Amino acid sequence: MPGQAGKVACVTSSLLPTTPSAVTLSQLRTALLSLHVEKLLAANGFQVYNSNGGCQSSVLSLFDVVALDAASSAGPVSSLHEETADVNSVRDKLLEVASSSPFTVGNQQTSQADEMLPVSKDKATAMAIDAKMFLEHQKLRRGGQGYDKNIGLINIKVAEAWSSVFEQVVTLEAARERLNDKAPSVVVHVTAVGRQFHQQQVDLLWRLLGNLPIPQTHVVHGRVASQKDRGNVNGLSAADFVKLRVEQMKEASVVKYGDHVKGEGWEKTIGVTTSGVIKFELLGTTPILNVKLDLSEKGHPLNNKGGSFVLYNYARLSTLFQHFEEDVEIGEKIHIIDYQIHNY
Repeated sequence: MPGQAGKVACVTSSLLPTTPSAVTLSQLRTALLSLHVEKLLAANGFQVYNSNGGCQSSVLSLFDVVALDAASSAGPVSSLHEETADVNSVRDKLLEVASSSPFTVGNQQTSQADEMLPVSKDKATAMAIDAKMFLEHQKLRRGGQGYDKNIGLINIKVAEAWSSVFEQVVTLEAARERLNDKAPSVVVHVTAVGRQFHQQQVDLLWRLLGNLPIPQTHVVHGRVASQKDRGNVNGLSAADFVKLRVEQMKEASVVKYGDHVKGEGWEKTIGVTTSGVIKFELLGTTPILNVKLDLSEKGHPLNNKGGSFVLYNYARLSTLFQHFEEDVEIGEKIHIIDYQIHNY
């Protein structure tokens, strides 16, 4: 996307508020993929804003080196989640739009894959949006690469609860208002395949209630599973996974370097290397495909051709180039000839 300087991108995800100890492997993949998308957009000249930064930071706090890495992206990535906003006024504004919309219907049944969040006030009648009618009116594609053909009613409120879809739309609209005159030119939804239906509902409801003429695109990733006979992913939290990889990296380092592996310097090195290994494992394949992890305690990260292999060889090449430059400076070697001056 060259030539996009000055453009604004908003990145959101299907992550829900949680504690670091409760983060799942799928949520960790969502957070890392979202961070990667932000970096790609920033590197291509976009001003990037994350409307779900609070949830993402909570996930990435599992290992600080990844959170620190976020600050080194090629451009500023700002979190809109942490800023104060009058969410109630935004909710009221969206409800007013919904009440006068021709696509609004009365509804006493929850729509598919919906979750309900409790509210403490406003006992208004249940309300929903006929998304199928809206899709037809907007001539938006359904099925295949378009919106899920099973999307019908999207609940805004049922009985005493706001739907989680509506609450996420409220958060997104509040984030958009905080941008003031920096209108997003694209919105990117990052979501796990199991949350794709939910996130498409968010997309459509925001498109309708927020009068959003902005392109929205969805980056969907597959599930996280374990390799056959290499451990069990069931019941394993992201925190357990990070701990397992840290211990394996420590063990591998001790085998290679012996008693020298101790102290703050080595702890930092092992932490950085472990974060690199985890990112390679979860991002090293096409997003839509499932990731299969080796979760056995005896499966050393250094035994495969993944992140540790790449990092190790990158370090070796960097050292070779550094020594070469030092030899050039003292006159023992000459500069590498610029290949561009030759006509091959």
